Amino acid sequence: MTNRKAHSVAVLIFRILITIGRRVGKQDVKSMLWWRTRQLKGKNPTKRKKAVVKLGHSSNPRAIPALVAALEDPDFNVRHSVVGALAKLAGATAVEPLKAGLQHTDKDVRNSIAMAICDIAEPWTVDLALIAVKDCDKYVRSYGIKMLAQTDHPRVFDALLSALKDPEIFIRTEAIEALAKMADPRVIEPFVHAL
Repeated sequence: MTNRKAHSVAVLIFRILITIGRRVGKQDVKSMLWWRTRQLKGKNPTKRKKAVVKLGHSSNPRAIPALVAALEDPDFNVRHSVVGALAKLAGATAVEPLKAGLQHTDKDVRNSIAMAICDIAEPWTVDLALIAVKDCDKYVRSYGIKMLAQTDHPRVFDALLSALKDPEIFIRTEAIEALAKMADPRVIEPFVHAL
């Protein structure tokens, strides 16, 4: 059977299952999960992204492994959506897979995660931002600084102070702006030394 025919058969089966589920009064959650995870492996990045969003809204913890695997997707928009879906679906339990993603060898994967963390800005993302500010890629570090600037967590101050020594001027500038917003008297001495 060709891929096109196999896909058509899968779509038909999925539609039948949905119709049956509606008649019974509930959707077959297993078939939905199967279908969405199958879509994650498709060629069309738009469909993969839609599948990620649907899995994030599914409230089904069995979707987490498929979403974690999708952090490897070649499309930036899909990876960015995965982080949001994991945050929505798993909340703080998504920290470990996202930490692993921040250790990925591909800077684009790390960048996607760091950017999405910035969008989430929940207390549980502080650990992830603290990892991001130490990354070798300047853009990942920048997103880490931006996320830290949104929180008043006690560990943020030292990370922002360390960022004042970053080789990239735009990151040092972001750290200065974040520290200035804190209005903490401990920033005076580091600011003087930075001049």
